[in-house]
Amino acid sequence: MVNISKESIIDSYRNLAKRYDFIANVYIMVGYRINSYRKESIDSLKLKKGDTVVDLACGTGLNFSYLQKAVGPKGKIIGVDITDAMLEQAKRRIDVHGWKNVELVYCDVEKYKFPNHFDDVLSTFALGYLPNYDGLIKRIYNALPIKGRFAELSFKKPKGKLIRQILLRVFRPFGNVEDSIDRRIWESVERHFDKTIFQEFYFGTTYMVTGEKIGNKS
Repeated sequence: MVNISKESIIDSYRNLAKRYDFIANVYIMVGYRINSYRKESIDSLKLKKGDTVVDLACGTGLNFSYLQKAVGPKGKIIGVDITDAMLEQAKRRIDVHGWKNVELVYCDVEKYKFPNHFDDVLSTFALGYLPNYDGLIKRIYNALPIKGRFAELSFKKPKGKLIRQILLRVFRPFGNVEDSIDRRIWESVERHFDKTIFQEFYFGTTYMVTGEKIGNKS
């Protein structure tokens, strides 16, 4: 497995930022229900009105509209991303909708310091690019309050070489997918969290895992 440098990831997403939303929506045309997968991941957090949710590697803010419906205007969304150009697009989205409850944080998600008070964490199509994702997931668990949840949505290696080859070609615009799909992140979530739910989508090319913190582990 080849680890891609964060500098390369930042450069790739800087170039992709202005086209990212368009590319993401194109996949709907081939039956990839990306918006439904995002919504299911957010629904799995069981957010309530007034909650605070952290969206790690939020990108252009494609999750924000779903999160807004979940937490309401009295809730709060904290979007964290390492790429300035992606956050610029997220800021435009916030301004267009007039959202007053979204905070953007320009930061490496592996170094992000979680706030003292928050409820849940979300990450979509991002953690597979981090070689030390296990350490981050452990830190998420430790930072979450009791009954807090973490949901992760991402690509995975499907069964069958043909489907895998198609996956690598179709989703190449999102970065080094070949590297990220080899990382079985759901197993890390299952190891660190007390209770988990796992679900596959689109011929096994995509998965959602949600972990719940029941009590502090020693």
